[in-house]
Amino acid sequence: GNVADLGGGVSTHNSDHSTAKNKGSQPKKKEKKAHYKYLTAEIPTIPKEKSLATPERVEKAWKFFRDMGEPKWHVAPMVDASELAFRMLCRKYGATCAYTPMMHARLFNETEKYRKEQFTTCAEDRPLLAQ
Repeated sequence: GNVADLGGGVSTHNSDHSTAKNKGSQPKKKEKKAHYKYLTAEIPTIPKEKSLATPERVEKAWKFFRDMGEPKWHVAPMVDASELAFRMLCRKYGATCAYTPMMHARLFNETEKYRKEQFTTCAEDRPLLAQ
């Protein structure tokens, strides 16, 4: 509805919602400045000639995605929650791709015990992305 006066001189049909009695006597509101630089800084762009996203690389990435079966539902990697049992539970309820827990590259490369303990999987755990 279009109420002319709600008391105190506030008119709802006035576009700026100021009071009819005290129009112009209110102090101007200060503009709020962003607290974080990233909210106001320009987004840097990479010149096309320096970009790694060449048409060949982009097509190769899409081919990799298609070769995996174009998974739609990914289980995001989580600290202490991306082990095989959890991944398989997620797959049971519709996940079509999963990630391993974060692995230490040097230890994974150098230590068989570390690989056996940290990298557990099975045939049904596919596609699986290691991190």
